[in-house]
Amino acid sequence: MKTEHLYNWLIIIFIFIVLGGLTYLLISIAIINFIFPAEGTSNVWIDIALYYFYGLLAVSFLMNIAWYGIEQAFIYPKNTRSHWYVYMIIQIILSFAIAFTLLFLNPLEEGSWLIYLIFTLCGALLFYLPTAFGSPSAFKYAPPMANEFRKIRPTN
Repeated sequence: MKTEHLYNWLIIIFIFIVLGGLTYLLISIAIINFIFPAEGTSNVWIDIALYYFYGLLAVSFLMNIAWYGIEQAFIYPKNTRSHWYVYMIIQIILSFAIAFTLLFLNPLEEGSWLIYLIFTLCGALLFYLPTAFGSPSAFKYAPPMANEFRKIRPTN
């Protein structure tokens, strides 16, 4: 049983690193090409936006830990899909709140909609994909379409 948990966490961490790297690249490209901070603040704004992105990564990882750990330890495998939806809604709200805080404290001239979109969608994906591939065995089919993802997942 312990090897299953280790294997699941390795999959979660791998997906997290790959998806986090792609999100970092997407945010960098968006900032360079489509987002226009106030005059003379572009380098500072980019640094601040990336700090908020690191916050998004931390929140997403904590939500994955919460899903895996709390559900595994305290909740019986009954109504797990509704629990998963609660976690996903919390993740989306927190992702949007991080983007809102970033834009409230550091306003943009153009492109704020793109920051909201990237942070919210990527935050949702940073929760969805690791849980779809690496949930504990009692909850492995709780995320929607997890059975399809489990077919392409390597087995331990």
